[in-house]
Amino acid sequence: MFQFIFRFQRRLIPIFALAALFVGFASRPVFAASPILPLKEVTPGMAGECRTVFQGTKIETFRFRVEGVGWDDVGPGRDTIWCRMLDDPTGSMVVAAGMSGSPCYVDGKLMGALAYGWSFNKEPLFGVQPIESMMDVPKDYGGLAGAKGSDRSISGGDGNEGAGGGTGWSMMSMGNVLGKLLRRPPETELPLPIQISRLHPRLARLIMPTWKKDGLTAMEAVGGTSRKTFRAELVPGAAAAGVLARGDFSATATGTLTWRDGDQVLAFGHPFTGLGKVNIPLAESEIIAVVSSYEHSFKMSNTGQIVGTLTDDRISAVAGKVGPKPRMIPLSMKVKYPTAEKEFHFEMADEKMFAPRVFEAGVLNFLAEVMERSGDATVRLTGTIHLKDHPPVTLKRLVSGEDFAWVADLAADTGDEINALYLNDLVKFQIESIDVKAEVDPTYRHWKIEELEVFPKEAHPGETVEGWVALRPPRDQRRTVPFKIKIPEETRPGDLEIRVSDSHGADEMEGRFMGFAVNKPHSADELIRILNERHESNKLYFYAVQDSPGYVLRNQRMPSLPGSIRELLDDEPGRREVQPIHEAHVVKMARELDGTVEGRKSFKITIK
Repeated sequence: MFQFIFRFQRRLIPIFALAALFVGFASRPVFAASPILPLKEVTPGMAGECRTVFQGTKIETFRFRVEGVGWDDVGPGRDTIWCRMLDDPTGSMVVAAGMSGSPCYVDGKLMGALAYGWSFNKEPLFGVQPIESMMDVPKDYGGLAGAKGSDRSISGGDGNEGAGGGTGWSMMSMGNVLGKLLRRPPETELPLPIQISRLHPRLARLIMPTWKKDGLTAMEAVGGTSRKTFRAELVPGAAAAGVLARGDFSATATGTLTWRDGDQVLAFGHPFTGLGKVNIPLAESEIIAVVSSYEHSFKMSNTGQIVGTLTDDRISAVAGKVGPKPRMIPLSMKVKYPTAEKEFHFEMADEKMFAPRVFEAGVLNFLAEVMERSGDATVRLTGTIHLKDHPPVTLKRLVSGEDFAWVADLAADTGDEINALYLNDLVKFQIESIDVKAEVDPTYRHWKIEELEVFPKEAHPGETVEGWVALRPPRDQRRTVPFKIKIPEETRPGDLEIRVSDSHGADEMEGRFMGFAVNKPHSADELIRILNERHESNKLYFYAVQDSPGYVLRNQRMPSLPGSIRELLDDEPGRREVQPIHEAHVVKMARELDGTVEGRKSFKITIK
């Protein structure tokens, strides 16, 4: 299991929390918010107490003293109240990850939420996010209407207008998003605290660098999904968890509830994703123990039932509601090995930042679990992404490698289709379910294109040329693949180049990048078609190519255009939708192999 942490300037490490809402009583109690202590009334020397859970579900307290206020401490207009822990509830005077959101009171008034601490800290100091800053959740986004005792209006928000709805979203790392929100350089890393259970050790080095690009940094942690039922009234100070995946693969973030008024809650004292509107399930949580460490102390936890939803995620707070449970995306996977077959099932949150990564990690984890007996493998991955009111998206992959090297190839692009569905600006797709099947052959089958031969070297339109491609495997004799190409009747006299290529070369020749069209699709159906027509790594792609000026218009190749038409397209107002090309593919065909293929070769003949 792994846990992710924020890295702020001055090496501040936020100690995260997620608020969960518990609904299960026959008669639901009414929760009223505590009065608050405005920041302007906070002075050094004030004494108070924080509430949190150190073991089980029992809320305990520890005393603190206010040391002072750091103005603009974690960003412009983002003040921090610095406090010193006076009690030693853990036996080692530490502030641990999972305590974030713990409410801090002075004379019965809520001052804010425990939110920040340091790595390698010798002093029991911690930062508190003022409750007034936390209540700057915009009302327009379904946030809070106000709070008792506050003389500060709710307005403005955090400058983050959210990214829901699927429009206007561009592919960028979460570090860039949050960096802009906090007015820091985009390269500032702002990871998140996520505990991943049942993750195969071999996958950590491969998966986590990919997650890090989206602002996620891993550290080892402990916890899981509880097999026993427990009840925890979710009042300020109670432990709770945000659920990104549950089932045979789970990913959760555990912390503490800060504030509750009826069915509305606040937590964290800092962002979870920073994306504005979110749709993350909330669950009960129990604490196993607090693990003390000079580098990073944390709470070991178990996650219980889903009981609510996180709805707003802003710089200074996360807001949610009691009761409503968001839909999750069910995933079923069958892994077939020569001597065994296993099935795996889990659900993942319908959230664009995490769904592609969770899907990728879950699928690879199941494969690695089955592959314990052999590191070499050729894996054929197929599947279907079922969409509401749209045709399905198909998944097709074949990878091969030695000593688990195949995992890296799968990790490189397993979540691409889901990413494209979430981040397009055409329509907000609803993924209803995902079915995946993996067939594992414990042998390494990879072919490199070594040589291409074509004969005769001169031909006429309508005639057929023949040839062969020489392929070299890693530890065996090379093989040849014969082919025939019929020259189309309309082929012009002159040079004709015969090319053979792997999937990456085919992408380049057809104006694609990482398997997707360079030009933006103009409809949902066109996007689905592009996703379903990805070139496959186990195929040889043959092309017969002639020089011919033309254009790609809305993902359609238009070679050999008359000069008058080219002039019109040059003057096209939407010129960015038109891309010039300089060759025509007069023939395209593919041959499937029993392993992956790599490389490209070309051979020129003359058309009479």
